[in-house]
This record gives sequence, C-alpha cells and structure tokens, in this order.
Amino acid sequence: MNKQLICYLFLLSIVVSACKTTRPLALQRDIQAAGYIDQGKQLMRAEQYTEAARLFEQASQRPFHQQSTLAIYLAGLASYYAGDLDVATQRFQTIIQEFPRSRYVPDARYHDALINLQFNTRTKRANGLNELLLLARTAQNPRLAEDALNQARQYLFFDARDAWVEDLYQSVTDEDKAIVLEALCYRKINNGAAAEAESFYREFVENGGASTSWLDSLFAASQPVVNRIETNIIKIALFLPLHLDDYRTRYASELPGHTKPWLEFYEGFALAVQRYQQQSNKKIFLKVYDTRRDTAAVRAMLPDLDRLYPDIVVGSVYSAPAQI
Repeated sequence: MNKQLICYLFLLSIVVSACKTTRPLALQRDIQAAGYIDQGKQLMRAEQYTEAARLFEQASQRPFHQQSTLAIYLAGLASYYAGDLDVATQRFQTIIQEFPRSRYVPDARYHDALINLQFNTRTKRANGLNELLLLARTAQNPRLAEDALNQARQYLFFDARDAWVEDLYQSVTDEDKAIVLEALCYRKINNGAAAEAESFYREFVENGGASTSWLDSLFAASQPVVNRIETNIIKIALFLPLHLDDYRTRYASELPGHTKPWLEFYEGFALAVQRYQQQSNKKIFLKVYDTRRDTAAVRAMLPDLDRLYPDIVVGSVYSAPAQI
C-alpha cells in the first residue's frame, strides 16, 4: 500500500512539474496572411487605399496568427484614408476593445479620435479632442504624442467654433485647461477682444493655474505667432485680387469681368485641394486673402499671415504686392 502511494505521489509530482514548465504555444506565422499584408502595404504606398483595405481584411479573416492585430489595424488605417470612416471606426474599436494589450492600440486611439472630430455632435467632438489630449500626455511614443498635441491644437485654434471652445474651457479637466485657454485667448485677441482674453487669463492664474510662457508672449507681443509646423497638416495661404467687398451682388454672373477669372481660378484651386486631400493622408487648411491689387491691403494682412504660419503661399504676381 505504501509503495502504491509513493508511486502515485511521484507521478503527481512529474505532472505538476510539467504543468509549471510548459509554456503556451506561440502563434504560428501565416504565410498567406503575410503576403496579403505585404501587398496591402505596397498599395498603401501607391495611395490605392480601397484595394489595400480589401487585402488587409483578407489577412485579418484568416485563422488567428502572428499578424492578426496588425492586419486589423491596417484595415482600419486604409479605410480611414479611403474615406470609409464607418469601417475604419469598427476596425480601430476592435483593436481597442478586444486587444487592449496590442502595440497598435495607441495608434488606433489616435485615428479613432480624428474621426470623432469630424462628427457633427458635440459629444463625439469632445471625446475625440479629449482622447488626443490624453495621448499627448501619456503616449510612450514621442512622435505619436507630438502628433496628438498638434492635431488637438489645430482643432482648438482653427477648426472648432469660437462658442464651442469657450464652452469647453468651462468644463475641461485641470490637466488640459491651459491649452484650451491658450486657444480661447488667441481667438479672443483675433476677434478684437483682447481685454476679455486678459480677463480669462488673469482669472485662471488667480484660481491657482500656472502661467504659460506662450500666453505671456501672446499678450506681450503685438504680432503673436503660433508655431504650426506639423507633419500631417498643410496650411495654404491663397492671395487673389477678387475685389469681393467692392460689389453688392447675389450671383456670380453679376460680378465684373476682371473679377470672374480669379473667382474661377479659386474654384479650380479649391477643387484640386479637395481632391488631393481625399487621396492623401494630409489634412489641408486653405485660407483665401483678397488682395484687391492694393499694397496697403496686403500689408494689413501680414500679421494674420504670421499667425497662420502657412507651409505654402500662392498668389497672383503684381510688382508692388509681390515685393511685400
């Protein structure tokens, strides 16, 4: 009886030891899925996003493999660039919710936030902005943190409505209040309400907020400049002699002959910008200045041009305005 007990305990110890040392089997590499992903990446580089998304989807639908989460994320990314935002959102949410430890979660959160900023509902836009601000503070990848901050600043300073930014300032968390305040004061000053902007800043500091060097320089300088160098955004300043405020017209057909060619140029330019934006991974901000062939008018536009900090300046060439 004792021998049987000893033998049983010996076998049990072997089983327990084996259980402790056995490691879970590693996921196998799926050669066919890898081929789909490589082909999809090539199509992405060629800006053929719809076809790329189809190949990434095929790779993601294979039995679970080493690159499954990569395929799901790339399917969302390709769909995002193809303009299919519903599918993109579904793929990004799959990564975020079903694979929370995946290395692609931060990037999925980033692009999902950009999609939310494009919704018409205040809640969606607020969620998108809050996510970008959170990534800017916590992302381990410095590039991603910088991109998230730049996108948040772009939205706060230029894209969102003034009233929305002011409402947001009243409800935003203390961690993000300073950056929203910067955007709010910048907008107030541009709208001719410098005193109101100073009041917001003074109240912020009196309530325990830390002063920021950017806001200090904003109020101290006569022509404050926002540093707007960003990898994913192209800002274009278009100068044309439209003379639009010279006429009281309701229809384009009523405009004088010397204005119509420049209006047609603008329409073609705007269409080209729209098409390029749809086919690329860049967001384009286009601002039009009516020069009226007047050097004084162009000089008056220079402070605003400094604040915009455009990547590209396009304009008609006339000797006097061009020299400015």
